[in-house]
Amino acid sequence: MILRKLKLFGMIAIVASATFFGCKDDFTEGDFLKLQNELAKEKEKRDSAYLEAMTQEQAESYIAALNEAGDLLSITVLVREDNTPVAGVSVSIASGSTETTNGRTKEEVTVVTDAAGRAVFERVTIGDNVISLSKANYVSASARVDFGTPPVPIALNTNINGTSVTRYIAPPKRFENFALPLYSESDAEGNTAVIQGTFRIENDLTNDPNVMDAIPAELVVAANLSTALANAGSITSSCNCVADYRFTGGEGSLGVATIDAATGAFSMRVPATANGLNISMIYPTIVGTQRIAVRRLNGVDITPEFRQVPVRWDPATAASTNIPVIPGARAVFTYNGSSTPAPAGRGFTITNFTPVARPLSTGTVSNTGNTTLSNTTYRINSRGLDYTSAPTVTISGGGGSGATAESFLRLLTNSFNITNGGSGYAGGLHVIEFTYIDQNAAVQVYATSGQFLAIGGALPTGLRPLPNVAGFAPNAPYTTPNQIQGFGYRVVDVATGQPAAPTTPATFVVDDYSELGGIQITNGGSGYTTAPTIALAAGGTPVNTASVTVPAFRTQFNFSLPTGVATTPYRVLPNDIQFIYPANAVDGQTIEISGKVDLINPIGTTQTSNADFIVNLTTDGTNIIALNEGLSFRTNRFWTTAPTVFVQDRTIEAAAANLTIDAVTGQVTFQNPFADGGLSNQRLIPDAANTITGQGYDAVSVEIVPTITGAPGSGAVFNLTTTQNVDNRLVTWGGATVRLSPGAGYLANLNRTNAARGYSGTTTNIVVQTGKVYNLTIDAGTGVRLEAIEN
Repeated sequence: MILRKLKLFGMIAIVASATFFGCKDDFTEGDFLKLQNELAKEKEKRDSAYLEAMTQEQAESYIAALNEAGDLLSITVLVREDNTPVAGVSVSIASGSTETTNGRTKEEVTVVTDAAGRAVFERVTIGDNVISLSKANYVSASARVDFGTPPVPIALNTNINGTSVTRYIAPPKRFENFALPLYSESDAEGNTAVIQGTFRIENDLTNDPNVMDAIPAELVVAANLSTALANAGSITSSCNCVADYRFTGGEGSLGVATIDAATGAFSMRVPATANGLNISMIYPTIVGTQRIAVRRLNGVDITPEFRQVPVRWDPATAASTNIPVIPGARAVFTYNGSSTPAPAGRGFTITNFTPVARPLSTGTVSNTGNTTLSNTTYRINSRGLDYTSAPTVTISGGGGSGATAESFLRLLTNSFNITNGGSGYAGGLHVIEFTYIDQNAAVQVYATSGQFLAIGGALPTGLRPLPNVAGFAPNAPYTTPNQIQGFGYRVVDVATGQPAAPTTPATFVVDDYSELGGIQITNGGSGYTTAPTIALAAGGTPVNTASVTVPAFRTQFNFSLPTGVATTPYRVLPNDIQFIYPANAVDGQTIEISGKVDLINPIGTTQTSNADFIVNLTTDGTNIIALNEGLSFRTNRFWTTAPTVFVQDRTIEAAAANLTIDAVTGQVTFQNPFADGGLSNQRLIPDAANTITGQGYDAVSVEIVPTITGAPGSGAVFNLTTTQNVDNRLVTWGGATVRLSPGAGYLANLNRTNAARGYSGTTTNIVVQTGKVYNLTIDAGTGVRLEAIEN
C-alpha cells in the first residue's frame, strides 16, 4: 500500500512538471528529454530516501502485519471419500493456540466445499494451525498442520547515484494445497471396516490361569490412522506439514475403541479401501499392581507372603521372568508347641583363673638374649664390664622362694706387654700361662704363650705374641662349663715346669676385659606364680653392671565353672569354647580351638591331660556344668597370664525337609532332605540353609501347613524319628518319617501362573478392506514387575 502510494505520488509530480514546461512556447524535444531526465532523477532521489529510511526491523514489522492479515499464505483443501470429492463439508482453519497478536485474537474461518470438494482460504496465518472438517452423517476429523514461521524480508542491493543501497521487500505469497479424507458414519455410506476382539491381562498370578483377571477401566485400543492414510496417499499436502490427523466425536468415531472392563471386548471402525488399507495398531501401556506370592525381596529372604507389586504391561518390553516357585505347603517343626526352636544359650564365660605355683626352671643361661629352660625364659640384657670376680646372684619376688643361682665370667685378652723385665729369673726358656679360678676355687690353665729366653735374669720387654685360641683377640671370649670365678696369668720356667721365682717380678701391662659369662639356676625353689627379680652384685668394681631378667614365667591356671551366669538358658552346649592366650614379651598370641585342659582328680594329681574342654561339659538345661563333677579343670598350656575365653554360641537352625505336592490331588509326600543347589519346588521355604539338624529342641514333631496363611490344603500328618545326644542335649533328625495322611488340596506352586508371558496377539499391521470384519485376541501377559521379586 505504501509503495503504491509512492508510485501515485511520483506520477502526479511528473504530470505537474510536464504541464509547467508545456506552457512554454519554445518547448522543444530537447527540452522534453531534459525535463524527463530531471524528473527521473527527482523520483529516484525521493524513492531512494524513502527506502533508505525503511530498516530491516521496519520491514520485519511490515511482514508480521501482512501475516496477521493472512496476506502471505493461501491454501486449498480438497476433501475426498475413497478418492471421491465430498461437497458440503464445513472446513475450518484456526491457529493451534489461543494467543493474541497486537491485541487481536486470531480468527477461525469456515469454508464449505464446492461440488469438486474444494475449500479455498485466501488468507491464512503462517504458523501452527488446525484444519477441522465436519458434515452431517460423517465422522468429524481434524488435521494438525504447521506452516512454519513467516519468512524474513528479502534484501535487494542496488546502485543509486553510484552508491550501493540495500532495500527490503516482502516475499511473495505462498499457495499450499491439501487432500484430506472423510468417512460417513454408516457402513453403507462410507468405506470402512471393523476391527474387533478381546483383551485380557494377567494381574493375579495366584489364581487359576484360565480365569480372566480384572481389566482396568477406560483402557483404549487405537489405530494409527495418520500413518496409514498418509502411506495410502489419502492424506497429501504440498508442504508435507500434516503432523496429525484424527477422527473425533462420540459414537461412530473412527480408529478408537474402549475395552469393556467386564468382558475384555472391544470394537472399532476404521477407514478402509477396496484394495486394502495397511493400519498399524496402538495397544495400551498399563501401570498397576499384580498379586503374586513372594519369598525374597531386594536380595533378602522374607517370610512367604501374598503381595501386590507394581507392574507395567508394555507392548514394547519383554515380561519379567522372575516368578518365584513357592510350594503351597511347608513342614513346621515344633517343640513344646512352639514352631521356633529354643534360642541359643548365651552368657557363659570363665574369669576365675588362678595361677599354679611352681619352681623356677633350672639350668645354665649363657647366650645373649632369651634362653628358655622348660617353661621359664631368662634373658641376659647386659654382661657388664671389668669384673674381677663373679658377681653374687640374688633371686626375689614372684610369689615364691628358695631359688638360687651362681654367676660366672668370660674373658677376652687383646694384648700382653712386658714393660719391665724384672731380675733374678733363672736362665733358660720361659712361658706365660693364662689361668682362671673355677667354681671350686681351683686354678686352671686355659692357654700358654710361646717360649722366650730370660737374659741376665730379666725377661725380654715388649709385646708378647698371644695364643690363637678362644679368649684372645681376634677370637671370641673364653668361656667354660667350669663357671669361671676370676682370671690371672703367671711366668713358668720351662725347665722345671714350675712358676718362676724372680728376685724382682717383671712388670706387665695387659689389655683385656672381663664380663658376665652367664648364670646357673642351681635350685628352682618353690611357690612361684609370676616372674621373679634377678639381681647381680659385687664382683669387684665393674665399669658396667650386668643385668639378667625373666621376661616370661609360664604356668598353668586352675579354674572352676561359674554358676547362674547364663543370660539365655543353654538347652544345648555351645558349638565350641576357645582359649585365647595373649601375646607376651616372648610369645605371640595363641588360640586354642576347642580349649585344652588337664582334668585334676580330688587328690590334686592329673587324671587326664590335654583333653578337649567342651567334651567334658554338659548342660542341665540352663547352665553349663561339668560332665564329671569329681574332677576339676586346669589349663593344659603353660602361659604367662591366664587366657581369655571365647564361647562360640550356636546359631540356632530350624529343622528342614523337602515336600512334594501332587499337582492333581494336592497330596503331600515327605522326602528326606537333600542338597538343593537350585530352586526346585521341593525346597522348603523359607529355610535357606536346608539343614536337617534341629538345634535347641527338647523333642521334635512336625506339622504340615500352607506356606502362606490362607493358601489352600489341609490334612497331611507325619511322624518323625529323632535322636537326642544325652550329653549336649542336641536333638537330630536323620530324615526318617512315617506318613499317616497325605492330606489334600495343597498347591504345588502358589504362583499358579509361573511362566512369563509378554504381549501376544498384537498383530502389528492389518490390511483392512471395505466392509470386512477383523478379529484380534490380545493378551497383555504377566508384565514387567517394578519391584525386585526374586526366586
